[in-house]
Amino acid sequence: MILLIDFFRKIVKKFGYRIIPGLCILAYFLILFFSEKYYGSYGYAARYLCLNYMPYFEDLKVLLCGIDSIRNHQSPYENICFGSSHAIFNYPIIWRIFTIIPFFTLSNSFEIGFGLIIIFFILFFNFIRKINLFESIIYSLFIISPALALALERGNSDLIILIFLLLILYFEDKILVQTFFIFLLSMLKFYPIAAILMIIVGKFSNRYKFVIFTVFLLLFSLYAFLSFDNIVLVSNKTPRPFEGLSYGLGTIPSLLYLHFNEHKLLVFISFISCLLFWLIIVFKKIFPFLKLMVVENGIIGKAYFMGSGIFISTCLIGYNYEYRLIFLLLTLPQILFWTKQRIFLSYFLIIIILLIVYQTAIVEFFKFFHFPYYYYRFIGAIFVVMLFSFFLSFLSYRILIEFNKKFITNNSNS
Repeated sequence: MILLIDFFRKIVKKFGYRIIPGLCILAYFLILFFSEKYYGSYGYAARYLCLNYMPYFEDLKVLLCGIDSIRNHQSPYENICFGSSHAIFNYPIIWRIFTIIPFFTLSNSFEIGFGLIIIFFILFFNFIRKINLFESIIYSLFIISPALALALERGNSDLIILIFLLLILYFEDKILVQTFFIFLLSMLKFYPIAAILMIIVGKFSNRYKFVIFTVFLLLFSLYAFLSFDNIVLVSNKTPRPFEGLSYGLGTIPSLLYLHFNEHKLLVFISFISCLLFWLIIVFKKIFPFLKLMVVENGIIGKAYFMGSGIFISTCLIGYNYEYRLIFLLLTLPQILFWTKQRIFLSYFLIIIILLIVYQTAIVEFFKFFHFPYYYYRFIGAIFVVMLFSFFLSFLSYRILIEFNKKFITNNSNS
């Protein structure tokens, strides 16, 4: 035992505490590998890891099936993959750009999916850089969470988006390049448009930021107008999650509809009223803390606004599958930086994030004891609203700060 501890200390000394999340990932995949090898299916172990077992890379296969259809001059929206009415291509037609890559085909789905996972973890370890023991524990808990595991298992396109966002961060102050790639990602999945909020952080004038932001929105609006029919088609083809694996501002009303189905309008109006009242209270109460929460001007600050912006936008959509919570990973370095400043609110945010990404595991725990897990789903939805409230409040505060800087500068010049 002493030799093992000494060996572990030497590894930590050589590679840093990043080795702890690495070992967690290795152990996680080894469990699935041995389950596949000795029990004939990784699903045997998956149920204990709160994974919704299905043939791996299922979402990726649907995407590749649609791209193959486009490559063969067929409509991807009419081609049902694998003979299942649920396996239907529900992506914008702009994904046709991947037809130029011959390797990007259904027959290579395993290689592509496995490659995406490797690329993600390489970028992840480079992204977190030097960390301490506490940070390594938080990152370890996040990367083995059911939310991230679901995205990896299904080979979901959100993983592709996250990989590109991590790559974008390394262009540093090349804001035009970053904006261009965010625009491309927004055409692929719409919600990455919120990642443009990263321009709040940067060594540029407010006027320059405003011009970039305005041009970006105008170009995206033009794209949305020209692709309106396709957007409606994709929306109709996309299945809507409910209480099973979903998050968003629409979750609470949907849960309430189960008991107040005859008063849906009243429930909806009441929820919106309570939400607005709650947002006002939160902004007023946490305002003193916001003044203390300094955002780094580099990669960490940009990543935070990318991740929080996407979380805000997806919550506003109403319903999202749990795997889309992987973008919260982008917010962790900044929140962990606040813990070093001894800001109590940052610890509260970490707890909420972990509770949200582990919703499925906690629900399964309650189901095991025959506890009505419906109530925890409701509580989990409240946690989502709380995190949404903080992100929105902090974003509003930063925008006000930038505006005041511009106002003060103009007054001093006059």
